[in-house]
Amino acid sequence: MASDAEREALLKANHFCVLGTLRRDGRARLSPMSYAYDDGKILITTRRTRAGAITARRDPRVTVCCFDPDKRRPYVSVTGKAEVLQDEGLFLRHARIVRGRELSEQELADAKRRYVDEERVVLRITPDELFDSIR
Repeated sequence: MASDAEREALLKANHFCVLGTLRRDGRARLSPMSYAYDDGKILITTRRTRAGAITARRDPRVTVCCFDPDKRRPYVSVTGKAEVLQDEGLFLRHARIVRGRELSEQELADAKRRYVDEERVVLRITPDELFDSIR
């Protein structure tokens, strides 16, 4: 098991994950997504009408496996509870973190338009447990 600092470093360095939510019948629903690690929480954006948002709203228990898509290991798997939020500021924060920089004026305008036009929401995941393959 890695240290908290090692896990946090991996979570901050990567922005690719597989989000796992639960279908009504209890089977897993998995989706590859981008994510941002922000102040101990995982942020994922999706459309309000997509299955990830719908299933997380119905049952907030989620699992997220975060890793570098060019490698299989190391990874950090996070189980926790998701809040499904309509929050433009948090959506823009996700975009800044994933890009690793402030957005240009054009990127900011495009992101704001996308937030509205695509009815984007943010899944803010509070971890309960973390597992890893770092060591």
